[in-house]
Amino acid sequence: MWEEDWARLGIEPTNDLAAIKKAYALKLKTTRPDDDAEAYQALRGVYERAQQWARAQESTHTENAPPASAAVAPMADDVLHTTAAPPPASASETVRQLHACWEQQGAQALMAQWPALRSLLDAQPLAAGAEWSAHFAHWVAQQPHLPDAFVAALNDHFGWQEDFRVERQIGPQLAEAVQQALRERQAQPAPVSEELQQQVKPLRQLDRLRSRGSAGWWLALLLQPMLARLLSGLGPRILGQCGIDLDMRRSLDNQLQTAWLMRAGVLAVLVFGLFLLTSDEGDLATLRMTMWCLWGTGWLGASHVLGMFMHHGVMLQRTGGPALSLPLQRWRRHARQPAVGLGLIVVAGVLAAFSSEWNLTAWTLPLNAHTVGLLQTLLDATPWVVLWLGAMLAWPLQPIFSPICLGMLVPVASLLFHWASPSDPWAAVMAIAVLYVLVGAARFEDRLGGNVMLDAVCRPITNTLALAWRWGWPFALLPSLLTLAYLFSARPHPAVSSLTMVWVLSTLALHQLQHRAEGWALARLDRSA
Repeated sequence: MWEEDWARLGIEPTNDLAAIKKAYALKLKTTRPDDDAEAYQALRGVYERAQQWARAQESTHTENAPPASAAVAPMADDVLHTTAAPPPASASETVRQLHACWEQQGAQALMAQWPALRSLLDAQPLAAGAEWSAHFAHWVAQQPHLPDAFVAALNDHFGWQEDFRVERQIGPQLAEAVQQALRERQAQPAPVSEELQQQVKPLRQLDRLRSRGSAGWWLALLLQPMLARLLSGLGPRILGQCGIDLDMRRSLDNQLQTAWLMRAGVLAVLVFGLFLLTSDEGDLATLRMTMWCLWGTGWLGASHVLGMFMHHGVMLQRTGGPALSLPLQRWRRHARQPAVGLGLIVVAGVLAAFSSEWNLTAWTLPLNAHTVGLLQTLLDATPWVVLWLGAMLAWPLQPIFSPICLGMLVPVASLLFHWASPSDPWAAVMAIAVLYVLVGAARFEDRLGGNVMLDAVCRPITNTLALAWRWGWPFALLPSLLTLAYLFSARPHPAVSSLTMVWVLSTLALHQLQHRAEGWALARLDRSA
């Protein structure tokens, strides 16, 4: 080989094909065929000559090696063992195994895998580089709490930020995603305020109790709504700046999930006790408990799913392009939101109120019966479509309020339907219910003007949203679940005024109980930690 060829590659003469390939890949990052085609062709020729020379050196070394019979007999088993190479791993399988190692054993175990991973990546042919780069780029973009050192090593190997060929290799969308993820990692984090440190202090104290062998389950049981809201709301980056790494976050998350199950069990025992006290037979109490569980879980699940749909809207995935979605998040930060949406809800109510006059069958139209029926159906559906559009435009900004607004629509609409006459249009009654809930949400988020009278009328909605903001949406819907239990336990069925009173009292009682329990548990946590 010529000395200038090795100098162009930037390495010493070697018969290591992986080292030659790595040096060639590094040079390709700065040698653009579009800018200097001659330099690119020269580099390609150097790479091919280096490979030929390395293979020739390797074959010469193999021919001059002693025959297998000259080897010492006890070494035969080791030679057979080492020559049985494992089958080549795929990129997706490698990423899956690394992710499982990181999830099960932590960041240190993942970093320990880097030398073997680097050797595996160096052994891959150049034609497979794009596939491996795409799989690891997708992993880095989807997992923002991967160890920074591991991500930096991957970035150095694949050159996601320096190599001009990245967009052609893995696609412009994935390249932008991984580069954005790397920029966020490399951005200088803002200093953590003392107030934020005080907020996450209970999380560190609870983990310290667990690490010392004192699980502190009762404290986790009492503090679960607050700590779960804090753990999910801050995000891995801010928690990491506050001294809560990924392993600590996982252990806290598992402990708080167990505490949530314990709270749900305590609630179920109390409700079943209520049914036993108010039922003549145990079978009747069991039936009521089953009905309460089915109604409650269905209501909570539907509130969450439909609430997230109202918040995010419809999204259509496209092959080779960005997803199509409505700009709802941008609109909800507009100065005219939610006034425009609330206005459309009022329009929907007015249209529904006059829908009885839209009887096309009573008019003489030059159309056949099928066309008239189709037009009548469209006219009847117009108030519902306008109502849905208005609700989308007036929906709350914070995603945590979406399940609350959907969940509160059920009791509010039931109350209004109870008061309405059978001749009132359903769409008009539902428009009033949606308007009431969303006006309360807009007042709580301070996006709509008002007065003392409006605040007093919307107090049930704003109180429920306050519970959700502090302790999460499942806790905020707990008074409604207790009201549902009272509805199933009372015979004859209680009046609407009684149900409303039970809901108001349970809301106030739960707020006071959780507030006092948190104060006691935080003080006990300070003394224990």
